[in-house]
Amino acid sequence: MIIKLTESYLYALDKMFESGKINFDEGEIILKLLEEEYPKFKGKGGELLFLRKLGISSCCLASNVCDIHFESSMKIIERMNLSDLIEELKIKIA
Repeated sequence: MIIKLTESYLYALDKMFESGKINFDEGEIILKLLEEEYPKFKGKGGELLFLRKLGISSCCLASNVCDIHFESSMKIIERMNLSDLIEELKIKIA
């Protein structure tokens, strides 16, 4: 079964919306990042990091799983392995 990238993006957003970790505006930021940058990974996997500091949200994609450290006031709201997420979606659809 082939999962389209947009399906995996929406699945990731759905999981974060369900948990209450993000709001609609933050979802738009994450979706834009995934649509623009994740195709450049060319199937290498990677992690999506969603961060918040003093009410300001940001997100990034990391191609290599590694230890990332931020200052103590930065909160990692979500750290999601995209390869694992796609596999989870394949199982749910099958």
